[in-house]
Amino acid sequence: ALTFAEVTLFKRIDLAVAQSNAAAAWDGYLSGLVTSGWDGEAKAVRLGYLASALLRYGVGMVPVSINVVTNSRIHEWAEPVYGFPIEEMIDYWVEVARWRLELMTELMEL
Repeated sequence: ALTFAEVTLFKRIDLAVAQSNAAAAWDGYLSGLVTSGWDGEAKAVRLGYLASALLRYGVGMVPVSINVVTNSRIHEWAEPVYGFPIEEMIDYWVEVARWRLELMTELMEL
């Protein structure tokens, strides 16, 4: 679950790459469960996987994101940490938020 969340939060990477990596991580995670003898429903695991990541890095990051974006004193610190100017950070986080909304939709449909 952290794969898609953390990388898109702290580093600006191509979202198609992040999405591909997240899909591969999910496939590997599920495969590992099956290999270790688990025989439950993939749907239940997917629900937990998405819920964990989205609560932590979707809903949970809203106050942090708002603070970083609106507090000019933080910009001086945030820009080198995140690796791009605040304006680009906002644009990028909007793209990431759209992806997370897709994942939230998937979660609600499970």
